[in-house]
Amino acid sequence: CNWYGILCTNNGGTNLSAGRNDTGVITGINLRANNLTGTLPWVVFMLPKLSKLILASNQIISIESVSRSKFLENTTYADNEDNNNENSGTRGDDKDLTIHTDVFENRTDNENKNMDQNVPLSSLNIDFQESKTLVYLDISKNNISSQVDPLAAASFIFSQLGIIAPELKYVNLSNNRLGGTLPSNAFSSLPNLVEVDLSYQKAKPAPLSGSLPSFENMTQLEVLNLAGNELNGTIPTTFFAGLSDPTKFVSINLASNRVTGSIPLKLARLTRLDLHLQNNRITHIPSALCSSTSQWMNNTVSRYGCRAILCPLTTYNKFGRQFSDDTPCKNCYDNVMDYYGRTTCDRTVIQPMTYPPNPPTDLTPEEQYKILSSPHFWGMLIIAIITVSSVFTCCAPDHSHFRKSRY
Repeated sequence: CNWYGILCTNNGGTNLSAGRNDTGVITGINLRANNLTGTLPWVVFMLPKLSKLILASNQIISIESVSRSKFLENTTYADNEDNNNENSGTRGDDKDLTIHTDVFENRTDNENKNMDQNVPLSSLNIDFQESKTLVYLDISKNNISSQVDPLAAASFIFSQLGIIAPELKYVNLSNNRLGGTLPSNAFSSLPNLVEVDLSYQKAKPAPLSGSLPSFENMTQLEVLNLAGNELNGTIPTTFFAGLSDPTKFVSINLASNRVTGSIPLKLARLTRLDLHLQNNRITHIPSALCSSTSQWMNNTVSRYGCRAILCPLTTYNKFGRQFSDDTPCKNCYDNVMDYYGRTTCDRTVIQPMTYPPNPPTDLTPEEQYKILSSPHFWGMLIIAIITVSSVFTCCAPDHSHFRKSRY
């Protein structure tokens, strides 16, 4: 408990001060930004009272693969009442597990600096077992991918976490190298999840992609961040349908993906929803989602209507939505805007839709505005004016004063 980044409690549950030699149990590990490299061994998750593990901003490349049978085979149970059982406390073989002490190079105890690089875990007096207490895991800003199947990295990592830490509630794996698709049962091995962050993956050739799952079997999930990936398709009508309490605050961030179509009207069942969809390919927002009584988007929908969800067609601002009087959605005159929630007028940021071959003849005011603000429209109008002027030049040469005043 005197190692740097290790949090312990005594038998009474009181936190012990860092650097003290008190005997206690490890409940937290925080080695953020400590230049850790390589593979995270699954044995770390076997600390019986560990509740929080923070290894963000390092250079970890993977989580060690383990099957459930292998994991259970190497588990030592800490329950003293089972010590009489001949199978209790065994690892399944005679090989002692070791830990590299150089990951604790910032520890404050000078005596520990003289320890060998490899320390047998048995000498540390730690009982290992399947983690029933680990609820918080932050391994963001690393280089984690799947060494087994890079194209299914995200689902593989979550299946591993379901084996070694099935009680997890908060998982942050943002800014890693997880690629492939998210299957519909991506988080099913962790049924107690409350918060998941998989945003801004850097996998090559592509980050998280494929259709957006519904997550309808996740009853406790309240915060989901999948921003900055390449998820596509429409939002399922059963999106978050299984949430046990739809009146809770729910935050869903799908910004900067390739989500298409309309926002499902059935999402209205989530009464306190923050839904971030800017920089996607959303083409419709049901007006029923924008009522003056809505509590969506931190109560800004009740004030700014649908603009609080996404800036409408032909408008934009750097946030893709309006949330105050100082953040209005601005008209974009130099481009035809095809999607809601633009953060720029540059249509190359998101590829535009293909227009239908036979557009309707009865145009709405919004569609008329799109045509009038189109560069193509104004280009054709200028060509027509020049053509008419050329006719006057050809057929009325004595009207030179008209030409001078025109040009």
